[in-house]
Amino acid sequence: MTRHDWIDGAKNKLDEWDQNLTDLERKGSSVKAEAEGRYERMLADARQRFEHAKSHVDEARTASSDTWDDVKDDLQDAWKADKRAINDALAELTA
Repeated sequence: MTRHDWIDGAKNKLDEWDQNLTDLERKGSSVKAEAEGRYERMLADARQRFEHAKSHVDEARTASSDTWDDVKDDLQDAWKADKRAINDALAELTA
């Protein structure tokens, strides 16, 4: 996978997550009061993981062609962890 392919795929996923999180942030006002604190914490954690994942894309963009092969595996591992955490949070928040 080339750096360009990785960045394009990551950017598409970030756009999808951003839309999902924005929708959930709007929905937050209708959550029952007793569950509101937990919902807000989970949403804040998911948003933080989103920002972390976004930083990986920035790192990939700034990596030179020479360093791409060196950083690619680390970026992919970190991306997978963020992806899993965000998808888990989205699944629980939309259940």
